[in-house]
Order: sequence, then structure tokens, then C-alpha cells
Amino acid sequence: VTSDSSSMREVAGPAAVLIDPHSDESLTAGMARVLDDPDLRRELAQTGRSRVSRYSWDAMASGVCNFVSTVARDTTPREG
Repeated sequence: VTSDSSSMREVAGPAAVLIDPHSDESLTAGMARVLDDPDLRRELAQTGRSRVSRYSWDAMASGVCNFVSTVARDTTPREG
């Protein structure tokens, strides 16, 4: 269960129940949904395990290096 705001939707993707972070009722409903549905819990756990590799240190470092390389290449003065 996570808030449907900021980058949380992107990070969690289908591995979470998204709730309105400003609503106690939404939090309660989201938690009840997960607690009451064993199939949903299994699905969220399985999806979460597969998504975690996207956010490893190696994956993040590689993404940052690729970004910096692209920016550096695109902003290098060209002779002409």
C-alpha cells in the first residue's frame, strides 16, 4: 500500500495498492483490500520481487551514467 503521488506510482507500478495520501478512508480501504485478499497479496509480492531489480544500485548507476553520457555528448561544442 503506497500513496498515489509523486514517483510512488512509477516505482511501485502494479506491485502496490495505490491510495490517496490525504485520505484516511483511502488508506483504510487499501489496507483492508490487501489484508482481506490472499490472492492479491501473492500477486503484489510476486510483482514486487520482479520489479526490485529495476532499482538495484547497479541499475541506477548504469542509468545515471547513460544519462550523463547522453547530456555530455549532446552539449559538446561541435566544430563547424
